[in-house]
Amino acid sequence: MRNPRKLMIEDSRIAIWYFNINQEQLWNTSQVFPSMTDKLQLELVKQQEQQQLFIAEPHDIVLMNYTLDYDYLQYLQSWGIQLPQIVMQFRSETLSKLQHDNSLLIPYIFSEESYIENGWIRELKILGGSPELVKSINNKFTTRRLAEEYGFNITKGYFCYNINELQSAYHKLCESGFRKCVIKIPFGSSGKGLRIIENTEGFNTFLKFIQRRSTTFELLIEGWYCDARCINGQLWVAENKVEVIAVTEQKIDLNGVYEGTNYTPDFHSLVIHQYSQELVRLGEILQERGYRGICGIDSIIDREGFIYPIIEINARLTQVTYLLPVVNRLINSYPYIHSMYRKFDKSYSLGFKEILSELTNLLEPDDRNKFLIYTFAKTETEGSKSMYRVYVLFYGKDYVKFQNMLVDFSNSR
Repeated sequence: MRNPRKLMIEDSRIAIWYFNINQEQLWNTSQVFPSMTDKLQLELVKQQEQQQLFIAEPHDIVLMNYTLDYDYLQYLQSWGIQLPQIVMQFRSETLSKLQHDNSLLIPYIFSEESYIENGWIRELKILGGSPELVKSINNKFTTRRLAEEYGFNITKGYFCYNINELQSAYHKLCESGFRKCVIKIPFGSSGKGLRIIENTEGFNTFLKFIQRRSTTFELLIEGWYCDARCINGQLWVAENKVEVIAVTEQKIDLNGVYEGTNYTPDFHSLVIHQYSQELVRLGEILQERGYRGICGIDSIIDREGFIYPIIEINARLTQVTYLLPVVNRLINSYPYIHSMYRKFDKSYSLGFKEILSELTNLLEPDDRNKFLIYTFAKTETEGSKSMYRVYVLFYGKDYVKFQNMLVDFSNSR
């Protein structure tokens, strides 16, 4: 496991961290899935910009859109986080603060829209290949075709361009033994670019919906591998080097939405070796195409132990990327490290200290099993309700106590 900042930028240079997390949703122009934007939840998601504080060095600059709770900043410092310079992104003095020959902008994702919306970005050196290449690699359909072209193990699935093809593909998957399937559009992360089909009734309902929208389209339908484990890789692609810097296990819910990451999974060493070989092979292909930077690779291992190494390619930083410096600091002392988050609302407003106190009373950490809040996101509704997203990194030495903390947090409201 490596600290990705050490790979992305030399210690003597200044990294400018920029968190444009909603970019993939802006690319998602498909009308195939019913969608509704929850502006309040989007505000909470954007506050994950706090995670940049865990990868930044003290001499770096972190661009922020949301003012941080003072008590939360004090908490991070007490934990041992050395805070970088925090710059509010849209203030008039931002550009003059950032112009520096020894700096490098490291965005969450490198996109053309970033240039258009923020003129000051054009004055900076940016980590990554071309924005067009980044967008192409993040496209789920491109990912599938790349895996097919280069002979990677691929899941059972079909591209469909009309209703008849979609019906035929679904029946083929059912005949192959799949109880569930997943329908994908090109863009969207954390479950927003896919729809899980539970059964034939659900498929027919979906079919009626898209029939009202369009008679032609492009969709990808794949079998859903029940009981599969989600193995994930962090891949560094440089000019002359490809390196696997971490292998983790992602936890997702029944709708394919991200729930957390196990940083210390119990995969067999042979599985890690085989998986890493495939990741390096993928990295070399991306390298040849001109990509430079971090990639998060989503993969699965089915119940028979068969590895499908390319389910999705996230040609960008991920939550894992931002937390790796912290995990790297803990992993030699704590055999169990796991991240999770909860979203909840209250009929009254609570500050960070009150939330920390509630979690401490609930989880009962001790000298051997502890937790770190790595995002404290909060927004207010028009009424008196407050909405929260709290992201927690658990680290421990006692398996039973550690698992009890995860369960208690998962069940909390």
